[in-house]
Amino acid sequence: MSKPKRRFGLPILILLLCRVSLLDAAPGTQSNPPAALDRPGDELTLNRIKLTAKARERLGIKVEPLVEQRVVRYRMYSGEMILPAATGIGASNAESEGQSVIGVVALMNPSERVRVAEAQIDADGRVDAALVRLNAAGIVLRRAEKLVADKAGSQKAVDAARADYALAAADLDTMKNRRKLLGPPLLVTGTRNKLWVRVQVFVNDLDGLDLTASARLGRLGASLNSGDREARPIPSAPRFADFDSSIVDLFYAVDNPDGRFRPNQRVGVEIPLQEKSNGLLVPVAALLHDVHGNTWVYAQIDESTYARKRVEIRSGQGGMAVLAEGLSSADLVVTDGAAELFGSEFGVGK
Repeated sequence: MSKPKRRFGLPILILLLCRVSLLDAAPGTQSNPPAALDRPGDELTLNRIKLTAKARERLGIKVEPLVEQRVVRYRMYSGEMILPAATGIGASNAESEGQSVIGVVALMNPSERVRVAEAQIDADGRVDAALVRLNAAGIVLRRAEKLVADKAGSQKAVDAARADYALAAADLDTMKNRRKLLGPPLLVTGTRNKLWVRVQVFVNDLDGLDLTASARLGRLGASLNSGDREARPIPSAPRFADFDSSIVDLFYAVDNPDGRFRPNQRVGVEIPLQEKSNGLLVPVAALLHDVHGNTWVYAQIDESTYARKRVEIRSGQGGMAVLAEGLSSADLVVTDGAAELFGSEFGVGK
């Protein structure tokens, strides 16, 4: 006897119809979507996206105004890290040395620096020897004066001792002056904690550069900001120019306690310009970059509507970016939640 077949078609159909009706009635799905686009398109199409209050809260949308202020403009150059011309024990800085070989040390190659260091060592030895001779002459002079005081010596011996002492003192002064011409020690331990950077600048650029302000130092070819290493100008650094190439050498001092930079390393140097202008600063958190390399921000149109706008960045300044064009001072830009807006616009958001 065959068993009766169970019929499941009708109950399943009823359940499916109920589920579809519930989905149609659910808020935020069809009749009230959390995000609505004016004109869907690709990444090069400017869209406006409208969010519900719940969607804004979920995405954590936060907007900030642009900051308008006087900004410093920079010009990028290539620099070379070199050993400082004035370093070492007992040497404070280039300004206190006066006339010496430090004026050309910055342009020397390593072998020339070694020869100067050897000459410095020889000069130090001559200074020490002259000091020994002066001390010995002083002992002889004091002994001769004591013998005369005790009625056991002659005035002639005292005069000769005084002459020898004066000659030794003059010889010591000569050796010290010769040593001073060679400048502070070049090859000493710890010289890499402080380095110089030499920047070659076209002569016609000099008038537009602010040579009294600090420059910014970083990787060659990278866009630098105030978070990078600071390079301080050296007022008494050697001043040289190349007649054939119309190039002038500028020198900056750099603290290098972490050993990030090495002598002869090429670096990027941004020197500030004398010309300053008003600029709009946007938080870096508001910037978005697409696959084509374009930079965008989301500007708030009203409480619930945001428009994607293309911007161009002139430079960086701390956690802010200086805009070249794309926005006005009245715009409010999305900082927190900008990436989520970008994803929601192209269908990959929350």
